[in-house]
Amino acid sequence: MSNVISAGRRLDVGVAAVAVLVVAVLLGGWYAVRAAVPLPHTPVGDDDVRVGRVTGASILVAPPQGWYRVPTGDSQSARFQSGSGALLAVDLITGLRDLDTAAPRRMRLLAYSGIDAHLTEQTVGDRGRRSFHGRMCTANAADMRGECAVVGRGTLEVTVLTMGRDGAKLADVGAVVRSLREPR
Repeated sequence: MSNVISAGRRLDVGVAAVAVLVVAVLLGGWYAVRAAVPLPHTPVGDDDVRVGRVTGASILVAPPQGWYRVPTGDSQSARFQSGSGALLAVDLITGLRDLDTAAPRRMRLLAYSGIDAHLTEQTVGDRGRRSFHGRMCTANAADMRGECAVVGRGTLEVTVLTMGRDGAKLADVGAVVRSLREPR
């Protein structure tokens, strides 16, 4: 009887070893492909970039010249990267009712993604009817530092975040905010 149990345990150990080996090969293959195939970068031209739905709420933003757009898989977000490795993120949220309530909530959402962001007293943008305006913020994550802004107009809220490692030239958040507009 002990030989039967022993054979059963050897079979279980063998099956488990094969399963671990298969998972390791699959993960190793994934990381090898990911390392071999770079993330596509699209150079930014003179045209504004649409963030949002083509047939719904959307905004246009003018990213910094010389930066590259990187895919996000989300129409509500646009991501850009500079040659020095700095990042720029522009995120659109609809349904804004009160920016003073929404801005601190956005800081908490950034914290969930590992970014320590804090609103400052500095404002950005113009309070005109057709302009986005709001508050600036500072942002830190691991070894990256930067600044951000949470701005709104009507029912649209936009978060602009730029971060980089020491020495990276960050995007001008104020210029990005001033470039925001709704398509006609």
